[in-house]
Amino acid sequence: MIAASDLQKWYREVLKLQSDTIRDFLILCLFTGLRRTEAAKLKWKDINFEQRSLRIPEENAKSDREHGLPLSDFVLNLLKERHRTMVRRLGNDYVFPARDGDGYLSEPKWSISKVIGASGVKFSCHTLRRTFETTAEQLDISHYALKALLNHSVQNDVTGGYIVIKIERLREPMQKVTTFFCEKIFEETEADSVAP
Repeated sequence: MIAASDLQKWYREVLKLQSDTIRDFLILCLFTGLRRTEAAKLKWKDINFEQRSLRIPEENAKSDREHGLPLSDFVLNLLKERHRTMVRRLGNDYVFPARDGDGYLSEPKWSISKVIGASGVKFSCHTLRRTFETTAEQLDISHYALKALLNHSVQNDVTGGYIVIKIERLREPMQKVTTFFCEKIFEETEADSVAP
């Protein structure tokens, strides 16, 4: 997991990436906890800007269950800006299209290595998911809300089998994680606040 104290330097180096596709992809993975392939296979038709939500179709979810998530303010703005400025390739409806061809973004190992080298923060796409999960748990988000955010199964949980959690129920927990990340990423350091 990425330590809270390392989020700012991680984010600063991610912003320096030449590819806005990879930059936005990594930020989305951290702020939503989505699995790498779930985020990479995201299509514009799966994003509902009006309802402020996204949908992972069952064929793209590891659990083979459709998965819906609310969009926090930060993620909504990221996706709106991406939608506004992105030049879509003919026939490619992916939010994070492959550099060449009609597919979606593959593992961005080279860019991840570059961010690691510049920031000193070791991570993978799965680390971003673990960071989201650990942060949510530390913020006392309920066990069942956390499982729903991550699309984890509750089949072996007797009580969990009776609980149905709707997207709107997840909006506050999702925003809570986003607020925490933003506070850490955008906080002023002593060096920033000292006049030259």
